[in-house]
Amino acid sequence: YKVLGEPLDPKSITMVCVTHIPTNSGIINPVQEIGELLQKWNSNAFYLVDACQSVGQMEVNVKTMRCHGLCGTGRKFLRAPRGTGFLYVDEA
Repeated sequence: YKVLGEPLDPKSITMVCVTHIPTNSGIINPVQEIGELLQKWNSNAFYLVDACQSVGQMEVNVKTMRCHGLCGTGRKFLRAPRGTGFLYVDEA
């Protein structure tokens, strides 16, 4: 992998943030596989999954995703009031 023409060193990654299901495409990104790769390449990097479009309409499991953080909104599929949301951060 290259960034701006230079090889990317996986050990230099400090955080990865992925949207589980983007709003405009409906594509389901492979968050579990990304978590597995990140754990192999750089277990110190913080892995955050944006689950705004997925929580409440499909199973979301932070253990199988191997993410350190997960954020979402309450107003979509959880039917909570507008302006509500949550952030999960692993204790480890």
